[in-house]
Amino acid sequence: MQLQKPHGVTTPGSKATLLVIGTFALAFLAGGCAPGPFNVEVSLDEKDTGLRDKTGTVKTIEVNLIAINDSELERWEQMSVNSFWEVNSPIRASAKKYVMTFGQERPSKQTLLETDAIWKKWIDERGARYLVVLGYLPWIQNDQPGAADPRRLILPLERGKWEWSAWGANTVPIQIGTGGITPLRQPNK
Repeated sequence: MQLQKPHGVTTPGSKATLLVIGTFALAFLAGGCAPGPFNVEVSLDEKDTGLRDKTGTVKTIEVNLIAINDSELERWEQMSVNSFWEVNSPIRASAKKYVMTFGQERPSKQTLLETDAIWKKWIDERGARYLVVLGYLPWIQNDQPGAADPRRLILPLERGKWEWSAWGANTVPIQIGTGGITPLRQPNK
């Protein structure tokens, strides 16, 4: 005959289980609100023939990754992408950025690793909470504010905004095509 434990009484094994669950919950909550770092994987859409010239060579495309803090968000949302890409642009020159260049004899997939030293500068020194992705896509010239400009993408760096980020899936894949910059993984609402 098996005895049933009284309601509300825990056994030593169940206490350990609760402790483990509680520890993971606290770790998730603490890491859930903290900003990145992430692996940011930018790739060209291999099926998009518009990314190649008449000879089949991939056009030169530059992508700048810039981490910003809350006080900078509105300025980067409203900034003219055309002015960012102008020769001798003071905005681009002063930005603490990570640059990826795509084109002839360059990899079609490039990654900013979560271990790169730039993350420490962005997060620890600047208090960054967003990642701005700006693409030099010469076939798009029409400036638009915020997310309406297909050459601009602004992503949250808070780990809790990304599904499963607390369990090690720290890669944010982004694709470049003739239509602009597209995140292949969306943050949570």
